[in-house]
Amino acid sequence: MANKLVIILFLYLTLPNWIPTSTALQASSTYSGQRKASQKNYSLFSLTKVPTNAQQMRLFCRVGLFLSMNRNGTVSGVLQKNGTQEIFELQSFGTSIVRIKHKVTGLFVAMNNKGKVKGQRNAVSSKDLYFYLNHEENAFVSFASFYHKKKKKSLEMFLGIKRGGEVKNGKQTSTGQDSIEFLSLDIS
Repeated sequence: MANKLVIILFLYLTLPNWIPTSTALQASSTYSGQRKASQKNYSLFSLTKVPTNAQQMRLFCRVGLFLSMNRNGTVSGVLQKNGTQEIFELQSFGTSIVRIKHKVTGLFVAMNNKGKVKGQRNAVSSKDLYFYLNHEENAFVSFASFYHKKKKKSLEMFLGIKRGGEVKNGKQTSTGQDSIEFLSLDIS
């Protein structure tokens, strides 16, 4: 017990944006699709207000398309990778909690409680912008809505692209689908 307190105290003093909560510790020890029910009560104010880390990357879906966003905020999948429409910035706000910002337009990928995915301007109190980053097999990742879940079964809603390039509604997604798994390719 004393060792845990020393570690928590050390992390608290060295990392000012790190807030030790039981839900954050539980989230770091769970696998994809297995978040604890208590994490739903994770407060927006317990997240850091400023991103602790940001990386520019392209998100390549397992169906063979890159995640893209138009200037009007429409999210879709495209085949090309040389344009600027598919460059995103992943901003970290806690243990596996990210926002996905489009580099050119400055819009964020957002998913509302009905599972609709769109581009949205930054709003401090918006719960639609936050995603839980799940690490899947073979270096793939998936993005589950951090606050919104399917009502009937209390399952996660994922960001996904259909094979035709349309964005999949979050209520139609589930773990193990190819459309929700992305490779994050760094921009160099």
